[in-house]
Parts: sequence; C-alpha cells; structure tokens
Amino acid sequence: MNKLFFTFSILIFCSCADNKESSNSSEIIQNDSFETISTENFNTEETITKEEEKHLNDLGFDLMYSENLNDLKLGLTKFKVEKILGTPSDMSSNEIWGADGEYHQTYNYKELGIELDMIGDNDESKKVNMITINKPCNYKTSRNIHIGSNVSDLKIAYRQYYNKDYSDNETFVAGSIYGGVIFTLKNDVVESIFIGAGAE
Repeated sequence: MNKLFFTFSILIFCSCADNKESSNSSEIIQNDSFETISTENFNTEETITKEEEKHLNDLGFDLMYSENLNDLKLGLTKFKVEKILGTPSDMSSNEIWGADGEYHQTYNYKELGIELDMIGDNDESKKVNMITINKPCNYKTSRNIHIGSNVSDLKIAYRQYYNKDYSDNETFVAGSIYGGVIFTLKNDVVESIFIGAGAE
C-alpha cells in the first residue's frame, strides 16, 4: 500500500512539473510574439517618419530654389545682385568653409536689412547661396509674407511645407533646415526670413 501511494505521489509530481514547464513555455512564446509585434510596429512608424522627412526635404529644396524676396533669389550672380542692391555697406573676406569646401563671402546691406552669403572663389563665379532679411527690409516672398506678417497668414501660405519637427513658437520651418525657408517669430509675428540651407 505504501509502495502504491509512493508511486502515485511520484506520478502526480511529474505531471505537475510537466504542466508548469508547458505553462512557462507558453508564456515565453507569448512574450516572444509580443516583442516581435512591438518591434514591427516601431519599424513601421520609423519608416513612415523617414518617408515624411524625405518628402519635406524634397519640397524644401524645391522651395529654396524657387522662392524669392522681390528680385532676390538663390543663384543670382554678384553682378545682378549689385545691379539690384548696389555695393554692400560691409563685406567679409572670401574664406573657404570646411563644411562644404567652398569659398564664402558675406554681403551686408545694413541700411536695407539684407544679408547675403555669396559663394564662389572669384567675382565671375560668385552667386547668392543664402539670403537673410530683417527690419527695415520690406521685401515679400512669392506668397506675400514679409517682416511683420502674422503667423496665421504664414501658416496658411506655407501649410504644405510646414515641418513640425523643427518648428516651435519662435521658428517656422518651411521644408527643412537642410533646405527651405525659415521664418523667425516674435509674439506670433515674422521677425526675419532666411532662404537657404541652415544645416549641412
């Protein structure tokens, strides 16, 4: 009788151990499945974000080269700039930048509130690479935005280019910081306008 009870007890113990192991295996499989699903969802979201970013980058580059401030736009030669604005009140020396290996020179029209980054190693090749305007400049973009424009008008004019990742209460980025138009804001009013690549 004692032998029979002992044998029976062993069988029950083994059976319980098998069930516990089976239960643990089930939990492990469920956990593995959950982790796989979570990772796949994360990767999908990341892909979408990159696609949106690429789209804004492409839009930004198109905008950067097509946008103008009155007669000023990227790519204008030194001679056309001086025909429009005259001789700058201040010019930096022509220096090579490590970021792009190009020669850069700043043309500053302080009385007009205009600053130009000119690129090129000589007068014949020099052209506008970046444009920044501040007060008292009254130039307007092709979408009628100027210094003093309200942020609500700005958001309507450049809604398809709005980059929320780089924008905040003080900055509205149309396109990307790698290529586009950047509006600096103060109290919901445009304070300065930059056309070009703000970062490499």
